[in-house]
Amino acid sequence: MTKKIATLAISAALVVVFAAATARAAVVDDFSSDTSSLYVSSQGVAVYSRNGNEFQPTGGASNERTAFLRNDLMFDVGDTIGIDLTSVPRDNVTPTTGAKAGIALSQSPAAGIYHDWYLQDSSGAFAAQGDFWNGQTWESPIAPAAGAYQTPTTAQPANITLTRTSQSDVDYTFTYYTDLGTETISGTNTGLLLNGPYFFGPMKGQWIGSAYDATVALDNLTFGLPIPEPSTTALLVTGLMGLLCSAWRKRK
Repeated sequence: MTKKIATLAISAALVVVFAAATARAAVVDDFSSDTSSLYVSSQGVAVYSRNGNEFQPTGGASNERTAFLRNDLMFDVGDTIGIDLTSVPRDNVTPTTGAKAGIALSQSPAAGIYHDWYLQDSSGAFAAQGDFWNGQTWESPIAPAAGAYQTPTTAQPANITLTRTSQSDVDYTFTYYTDLGTETISGTNTGLLLNGPYFFGPMKGQWIGSAYDATVALDNLTFGLPIPEPSTTALLVTGLMGLLCSAWRKRK
């Protein structure tokens, strides 16, 4: 009986270790087909569209941002979400100053209330930012302060990833590629969110002019569990080794 219990415990530990080692956010939309039925717009001005296998929302006016939020998935504690930005701007695309693209969260999509994290083109260079739209005005930034960086010169997409570490806190990471190498900005927004799950999805915007569609494109929306920290995996492996040693001693 003892051997059977030990065997079951070891098997369970192996499953946990394997799951922890392989857990990661999975692509839930690569925009290779029309998935517009899975999204609701936070404002009724922008239109879902695709440019090849990329998401390229159209429509809208100057000084306007729109979030396209999934209606079938929710962002909660322990979850990680992300989006690739394939042009804000991109190679051989004339950037439009103020063009923004990123990822948004909302508990009230119909009211147009949402938080967003985005990369913005500022006269040909990226700036990593975020804001909160309360339905009427933009509140103070929620992500890193705006900063000018080198314009991307490779076709590799930028990426924004968010992990909800508690009901109110969000870890963010901005990654993009320049002629100087990889740029990464990461940090934590504390006391930001309300209790409960959030809808999430891509966002786009523009604050100068309106001809920005060609410089806003996104791809590969991801959702899932965060990749475990090395220390967490090490603890699981240590526990498994302890179970193995215990079972071996009892067999002797």
